[in-house]
Amino acid sequence: MDTLMLAAPSSSADAGVALLLLGADVEPRERLERPIIPAIRFVLSDMADANCIKDFIFDRTVILQLAELFALPEYVIPARRDKLHRSEALCILLYRTSYPRRN
Repeated sequence: MDTLMLAAPSSSADAGVALLLLGADVEPRERLERPIIPAIRFVLSDMADANCIKDFIFDRTVILQLAELFALPEYVIPARRDKLHRSEALCILLYRTSYPRRN
């Protein structure tokens, strides 16, 4: 107990806190399990034309033609430093501009 008092600061409030901290039975925290984030990639060729028209206003072939006509590079790196294929970047743009949503 004397060693605890020597390690404590001079004020009585701080001494009480130091005694609680040093004398407490501290159990190690169990590590929280982090959720598994699936590695899902966007693949335009896996989407049906009906879904493409609903989400992006255009079908798959037109989206790929637009990517060629816009002369987009093969991979686009946006401000968040992600690496997107040009069809994925164009689909993000088309999705955001296809308002009102077609449900």
